[in-house]
Amino acid sequence: MRPGLAGGLAASIPADVVAVAESGITGPEPARRLAAAGYDAVLVGEALVTAPDPRAAVAALAGHPVGARRPPARAAGAAAGGAR
Repeated sequence: MRPGLAGGLAASIPADVVAVAESGITGPEPARRLAAAGYDAVLVGEALVTAPDPRAAVAALAGHPVGARRPPARAAGAAAGGAR
């Protein structure tokens, strides 16, 4: 991943298009940098299949400890009667 290049590309993606970074995501910090650059999602592959504990790697990327459960934001809003 080349952060400068990735950030420049994110800025050129129209706001109504989901921006997905799909290479070089090796853990939570690169994912945070890409989110800060404007990406909506990351595609992670090798970092998960080569991790000694894939479940912990997914939890670290998701930003919460293993075992913690949170409803998705949209489901939580809908459950509370909110609409998007």
